[in-house]
Amino acid sequence: MHRFLCFALCLVLFAACGPKEEGSTVTKNQVYQYATIKSLLEGAYDGDMPIGELTQHGDFGIGTFNALDGEMVVADGIVYQVKTDGFAYQPGPETKTPFAVMTHFSADTTFTINGNMNFEDLLSRLDREIKSQNLFYAIRIDGEFTGLKTRSVPAQTRPYRLLGEVVADQSVFSFDQTAGSMIGFRFPEYTKEINVPGYHLHYLNNDRKKGGHVLALEGIKAQVSIDYLPNLFLALPESGDFHDLDLNNDRTEDLDRVEKLRN
Repeated sequence: MHRFLCFALCLVLFAACGPKEEGSTVTKNQVYQYATIKSLLEGAYDGDMPIGELTQHGDFGIGTFNALDGEMVVADGIVYQVKTDGFAYQPGPETKTPFAVMTHFSADTTFTINGNMNFEDLLSRLDREIKSQNLFYAIRIDGEFTGLKTRSVPAQTRPYRLLGEVVADQSVFSFDQTAGSMIGFRFPEYTKEINVPGYHLHYLNNDRKKGGHVLALEGIKAQVSIDYLPNLFLALPESGDFHDLDLNNDRTEDLDRVEKLRN
């Protein structure tokens, strides 16, 4: 079992974790996160959380795999691993992750978008729909995309390089007239030591064979579903590199490099 730190944020105040469904251990309206983005930036690429355990905490999510071997996308309870060939595989339940974010997705609001917008335009449109900058949100976008760029990074070997260096070797995939699902989260700015502040979205096409971390967009016709999540449950690794990391380094520039499309 893992030792957990429970952060329950209702508006901007800490409170008890949200209500549970009767007869269930599943907490409503909760983000479940394993490890931190800061530990990933520092090169802690081997976690002790197996996928089989991770999926007990949600049917929707994103993350990566041990040794940084591809992008994780969890859609409708199925875990996909998008490797550097651009293809999505289904890893076994014993496969482990060093970082993942999960929830049991239930949309609180839905709306449609249709326009010749880029990725920044899309994120601005999403911002107009959220009710507070200080809560957590799960985002699902199902539809058609005129153009889309995604990426994955290659599996690493020890001694591990920092994540900001690894993305120099990323594989970028271009999709034209593709249909599928963007899946991800929006975290508040004040959680930047824990997760990516702002939006973090991964993609799977409709046949669930290709995808990756979303970098750029050109044109969209889709339904957007947003799940408001006032609670965060953070689980930290009990073994491995995490315990020996220096987490006081400023990796802001590295995070910006990791999240954005580089020319």
